[in-house]
Amino acid sequence: MEFLPTSYVEDYIETHPNPLNELGQFVYSRTYSRWLEERGRREFWHETVKRAIEYNMSLEYKHLKKIGYEINLDRMQDEAKELFESIYHTKQFPSGK
Repeated sequence: MEFLPTSYVEDYIETHPNPLNELGQFVYSRTYSRWLEERGRREFWHETVKRAIEYNMSLEYKHLKKIGYEINLDRMQDEAKELFESIYHTKQFPSGK
């Protein structure tokens, strides 16, 4: 299940440059960016943000399913987009590393 379409992320980064300054980029690359074996490189900022959002949204989805609540995928996708914009621009961060 993909809560944040790759096409949305790709379109978004076309008009919004990476917001990290040099120090932020260094810390991000050293600490949070994962190695992508299939691509032979480390993640870019937008890929890490997407990965974190997909993981956190999947936790909500699994929990709602487990307890028998109705799952509104449209609402969850809208929430994922809002989270992407907020995290991408460093206005908020998910917990964890």
